[in-house]
Parts: sequence; C-alpha cells; structure tokens
Amino acid sequence: MVLQVWSALDENADGKIDYGEFIRGIIGEMSEYRKQLVQKAFRKIDTDKDGKASYNDISKFLNSHKHPAVVSGDMTTDEVLAAFLETFKPAEGSILRPLPTEITFTEFDEYYEGMSIGIEDDKTFETMMRNCWGI
Repeated sequence: MVLQVWSALDENADGKIDYGEFIRGIIGEMSEYRKQLVQKAFRKIDTDKDGKASYNDISKFLNSHKHPAVVSGDMTTDEVLAAFLETFKPAEGSILRPLPTEITFTEFDEYYEGMSIGIEDDKTFETMMRNCWGI
C-alpha cells in the first residue's frame, strides 16, 4: 500500500517526492484558468523565449511596489525581489549559496501552484498575478 502511494506521488519516478509532486498528489493542480495566467506572466518575463527568466527580466517586470509589505513600509522593493528569488534557491548546501540568476518555467509554475493553494477564488488569484507582473 505504501509503495502504491509513493509511486502515485513520485511523478517522475526519481525515487523522491518533491514539494510540487506532493501538493499535486494531495490537493491537485491549479485550475486551467490559473495556469493560463501563470503562463501569460512567464511569457512576458521570458524575453528571449528560452524557457528561463533571468534575474534582470524578473527585476524588470516584477511590480514589487504594489506588494503589501512595500505599501506598508515593512520592506523595500529590492527586499521583495530578493525574497521572491530566495524561494528558488536549491535546498541543499550552504546557507551562503547565491541567489539564482534565472528561473525556469517549471520552477515559476510550481511556485504559483503553491501560492494557489492558499487563494480560494480565481478573481483574487488573477488580481495578484496582474498586480505582480502587469499582465
């Protein structure tokens, strides 16, 4: 029974269950509407259309001035950008590992799939995506 559950969750059969696989297995995937918004945002920031968004592209398009922590004065726009990029650091290794210089669509999609879990309605998710990325 345990092996059957493990096999069902381990989508890529690498012997590990990552966060994205776990969430999709337990909660399910984002709705198609939300996936389209995520794809639209990534297409905007992937300026050279290679499936990766560079730090420069992300910093250019992330509307961090609308982030609630910036609006309240608790964080600067640079701190919001750094916090966003921090979520894409590899888990293993030194705490001093550098911020990533680019993120893939898969990483971006998995990030927003995780965010989607805590947002009940599509309109709120859409507003967040539009505010963050200007789509």
